[in-house]
Amino acid sequence: MASVTERAALAVALLPCAPEGMIVTRTAGVVQVHATFSWRSACEMPDTAVLPEPFELSRVRIQAAEEADAEGAGRSLVAEVRALSERDLGAAVERVLRAATEYAARSEAIFEARTVRVADPQVTPAGVLEALARDLWAAGFRVSFGPCWSPAPEAAAYVGCGGAGSWLADSVRSCPSWRVI
Repeated sequence: MASVTERAALAVALLPCAPEGMIVTRTAGVVQVHATFSWRSACEMPDTAVLPEPFELSRVRIQAAEEADAEGAGRSLVAEVRALSERDLGAAVERVLRAATEYAARSEAIFEARTVRVADPQVTPAGVLEALARDLWAAGFRVSFGPCWSPAPEAAAYVGCGGAGSWLADSVRSCPSWRVI
């Protein structure tokens, strides 16, 4: 098996949302859920929220916003679901859709929903993690490992650059083993 230095440069994505020197082991997948509810009249619309509080799952992050329409006989829900694995992402989206469906059934609302996959979860292979860690360490950087809850472009590896203007980013760009995307 060829070493990293003996093969073509691998793509590495620089993530400004992660701390400088953190090699990202996983990036989050993201699915947006859009749901609309409508009733015959405003007096039929319940005062309760679509998603119960707190609506959290371990290993998942959900941000949701609800808004009543101007006529007062409808409500919309927009939720962004983030997870570090396909399984957790699917389970969380299912839970959001189930809660929305139950809400519509209990309140006798007309209900429409759609989901949009924004990004797939990414997992960096162990050998690539090791090669990137060795290169960064050899260049004098402190290295750490961890997940990133932000979606990222598809790449062989991910490293936090702590924002624009990072000298780590310049160092990675100058290394022949890696191609910055």
